[in-house]
Amino acid sequence: MCSAILLCVAAVGFISSCQKETPRVVNPADVELSNYDWDVVFPYEVYMAAGAAAELKDAYSDFITVGASAITDNTYMVILDKVSDLPEEQFVELYEKGVVMAILHPKKAEIQAVFERNPEMGYFLDDDSIDSALLLAISGWNNGYYIIPSTEEYLERYSFESDHTVVPDPMDAEAGEYDANEAPIYTDKEALENDLTYYFFGTFLEDLLRQQAIYDAEVAQSKADGEDKDKGIASIKKITGRVHVSAYGVFSINEVFFRTSYRFNGTAPVTVAFDVYPIHVYEGENGAGDYYFMDMTANVANEKMFQGKRAEWTSFFWVYLRWCGAYITSFKVRNTLIDKNGQAVADFPSEGFPIPETVNKTTNYSKTKTFNIGCGVSANLGGEKGKDVDGQNETTSSGINGGGTVNVNAGWSWSDTKSWTEKDVDVSNNSANNTAAWGLKFNNVPKFAFSEDQGFDLGNSDTYRSSMQIRGSWVWYMSDKPDDTESDPLRVKVEAEGNYGFMKFWGTKADMNTYDWHCSFTDIKPMPKIINYRAGNLILKNNFAGKYISNIMVYNSKGQALIPKSTFQNSYPAGTDIKLGAYACKDDLMVKFKMDGKTYKYSLNPYVKTVFKDDVILYADNDFSVE
Repeated sequence: MCSAILLCVAAVGFISSCQKETPRVVNPADVELSNYDWDVVFPYEVYMAAGAAAELKDAYSDFITVGASAITDNTYMVILDKVSDLPEEQFVELYEKGVVMAILHPKKAEIQAVFERNPEMGYFLDDDSIDSALLLAISGWNNGYYIIPSTEEYLERYSFESDHTVVPDPMDAEAGEYDANEAPIYTDKEALENDLTYYFFGTFLEDLLRQQAIYDAEVAQSKADGEDKDKGIASIKKITGRVHVSAYGVFSINEVFFRTSYRFNGTAPVTVAFDVYPIHVYEGENGAGDYYFMDMTANVANEKMFQGKRAEWTSFFWVYLRWCGAYITSFKVRNTLIDKNGQAVADFPSEGFPIPETVNKTTNYSKTKTFNIGCGVSANLGGEKGKDVDGQNETTSSGINGGGTVNVNAGWSWSDTKSWTEKDVDVSNNSANNTAAWGLKFNNVPKFAFSEDQGFDLGNSDTYRSSMQIRGSWVWYMSDKPDDTESDPLRVKVEAEGNYGFMKFWGTKADMNTYDWHCSFTDIKPMPKIINYRAGNLILKNNFAGKYISNIMVYNSKGQALIPKSTFQNSYPAGTDIKLGAYACKDDLMVKFKMDGKTYKYSLNPYVKTVFKDDVILYADNDFSVE
């Protein structure tokens, strides 16, 4: 999962009506992806089951550059028509290895059943929109959870017109320069459905690339700082990993701007994606309670909303109509953590108040904020992989039957830097009370200029007509959350707004009209469950003289594996302490390993019990016998 990322992005700019700049290759290390057209080249190997390609139409062939006819060791993602396309054992094995498993038209009950039969896979995020989705993708690599929504709900919100009459300028037609298909006006559902599917799939792949870039940066940083061994503080991001949650929506405009036969149709898909780090701090510790550490990227893609500037002869007494738009003037996003009744439930601790702050008239922004909490946390996400405090092993404990943390006695910190380049926008932090909110104000938008070509000056900026993003970080905190309790599921309410400008005139300047069109959508997505069970560390010491042990497994009382088989399959020499992770004190556990071809199981008691915030050490030569 540490492969270098190669990305080819085509930058689209309208110099005049229907002219495009030459596509250029952009180094993702130099620019933000979403400042350009999102034609992402996905360089990793992808296997697609027979029959699945038709569902994604041309999106798959345009984005995926390394197709595969079979699953190999280099396969990054598997796209299935249904879960049963693969044997369950293979499905689970690929998931645990970190392969992105994508299922078309998923059924939540089928996916949930696989997780329940294989608890080592961890906690499955419950989302009612799964059954209506086009595609669900899950990954044990980063607990990633991606839903590509069905286009049907967006098509239902949109009306289609077939009576848009365009009469060409006779001079243009005579010169052969007129093309009635220049304007991307949707007159049927199929065209819009294709564009939405294309956008959603492209955004999903861009999200994967962004996640990979984050992972690569964290690996590099871990190597540079030696896993914080000397600091005595474990980074929340390194230990717990993340859960990825995405909300999708579409801004659409379908408005008459001249008589009844001239209508503007445009769409701007919006994605608000979160990397979520859930943490519970035990009672009696500094800052006890529940935390959601949040990283957000909100992206609006305006390429299909801006349709340039145009001059057309109309059928209404041959009036020469000039128009320009629609260009985005502002973009806002608000995020609120709510309970089942829709009530806001969290606060911002002082060090966790949302960043970035308000920034005007600057092209570069960088901000770092660090938040420290005390020892004793329950941070496991349920099947989430992370390194122990020594960086020794990747460990996993189950949020269904195990819970707990990778290390319950480490000091913890969360540090986040927001650094990027914005062009021709002002950033405003509108956060207050329980809501993390920002806005972008777009500068240098088109203006009326009668002497210019077709009556408008588009300026030298492409910000208002391309994709643009807001990136933010914050901490949500709930103080009254005791240990060992079942809490009601929480959700994040996402509200996005966009304002678009549009100008038109006919005849003279006196006929100039400017429109301000407002778009919005609201989506509510489930948040990952916070594990708050009291837990303790489990350590296995190989005290066999001159012997190696291997294939260590931890099971619950039902005999279900709580860690992947690959986690501790290596051979460990005599004298080695193997940290098996932390497990809930309430659970009965069984530990097994292999030595000299025989399986040994814990035999002092029926089951192993952990001790709250303490280490339980098992001795291979004393506490185990041949099964």
